[in-house]
Amino acid sequence: MTDDELPEELSERPFTAPDPMTQGYFQAPRPPEYRYAVMYTGEYETLWDGTAVAVRAHTRALSQAGVPVLLRSFTGTVVDENGAARPAHSVKVSSQVEREIGPLELTTAEHYFPIIKHLVVRDADHLKRVVIPQGAIESDFDKLVKMRQWIYDSTIVYTVWERDRVDPAIAKGLSRVAECWVPSHANRDMLRRSGVPEEKIFVVPHPYDPQDPILKLQRRPADTGWRKFYSIGRWEPRKGYVELIRAFLSAFSPHDQVVLTIKYTGGKWPGYPTPDEVIERCSENHDGGWTRDKIRERVRLIEGRYPRAAILELHFRNNIYVSSSHGEAWNLPAFEACLAGNQVVYVPSGGVDDFVGNGHVAVTPDGDEPVPSSYGWESDARWVSFTTHQLADALRKAQGFSSHDLSVTKGIDLRAYSLEAVGRLMRTRVLEVAAKRSDAALYYVDRCKASTP
Repeated sequence: MTDDELPEELSERPFTAPDPMTQGYFQAPRPPEYRYAVMYTGEYETLWDGTAVAVRAHTRALSQAGVPVLLRSFTGTVVDENGAARPAHSVKVSSQVEREIGPLELTTAEHYFPIIKHLVVRDADHLKRVVIPQGAIESDFDKLVKMRQWIYDSTIVYTVWERDRVDPAIAKGLSRVAECWVPSHANRDMLRRSGVPEEKIFVVPHPYDPQDPILKLQRRPADTGWRKFYSIGRWEPRKGYVELIRAFLSAFSPHDQVVLTIKYTGGKWPGYPTPDEVIERCSENHDGGWTRDKIRERVRLIEGRYPRAAILELHFRNNIYVSSSHGEAWNLPAFEACLAGNQVVYVPSGGVDDFVGNGHVAVTPDGDEPVPSSYGWESDARWVSFTTHQLADALRKAQGFSSHDLSVTKGIDLRAYSLEAVGRLMRTRVLEVAAKRSDAALYYVDRCKASTP
């Protein structure tokens, strides 16, 4: 077919290859919606993954604050219930994920500035590969240096940490970016001690949606009599579930009105007892009248991924959440337990300190201890330690709240963690970085003013 045979409106239009960063490979070219937008990159496709949940929540918060946001994935993969990663285009992404991200994948702009990279940093090389994209090569050395510095100056890195230090090479890499965001004050203090300049580090907590059904649980009738302890997480040394089970059996007898539920994934970790092994070893002692049958009756171990409705039911059916973790960047299940109006027993090992208030029970720590080498972290990394006796003492003190009304429990005002509040905080930081390009800063300011009621 020749040009003469094409419709006039097509034959006279010059061909322009689609820009995959603005239109996508299979979309017809169209004018960009915005002059500037923030490119937010993170693995967001997996429904249950904690980092993916955070990426989706933070992009929504920033977008609702009036800043145009394009959501992009590092790899475009979805991890299934068995831990297998599959290309997102070949499997059905959860409808819940689709609702949470809305049209953020399709945002188009002339320029993307600044760029936010949200990830769990494995090592210094991983951080460098993430910040400096492949293909960022310039034959002229001086131009190459300037180009790479511009990339660093344009990049905000959001990271999470579950230990007391990071490798100096990681700290050096984080020191080069425009800003480093972390979810908690404990993470901020740790990075500062590790060598990241204080003026580069900002706490951007995890937001919640005020429309989340979990908030309706605050007004349910309080339980009377039974203390129903529960915890949600991966079965690994960091979560301290072996210590929790032992502490529970030490703190109570079968005659007490208590039950412990642990909803976990995994179950196998090098050098760490499996759930069945823990129950078996505890039943061999028969201390306090705990036989194997009585232990299995009161210690309920539930394996597998749960849909959102089932997670909400866990928060509804139980009244005392336990965070027995040796190290936490945030701890989303404990945060949601607070949103549900439940009491929290927690080891002060990170993010939980930020959002619990009066009425919750802190475990008295025993100092710190080396992180198991199976984590592959820094050889001298440490985290919070505690004894079974210290955890058992905290469990005994927990009575559950007499009311699920947060105004009665006098906890920290959780409105500071709403999508709106966190979005305003993120917007402030983006405008600060965008000030390096005056036209971008003015554009964002005008858009934010227009979106403010």
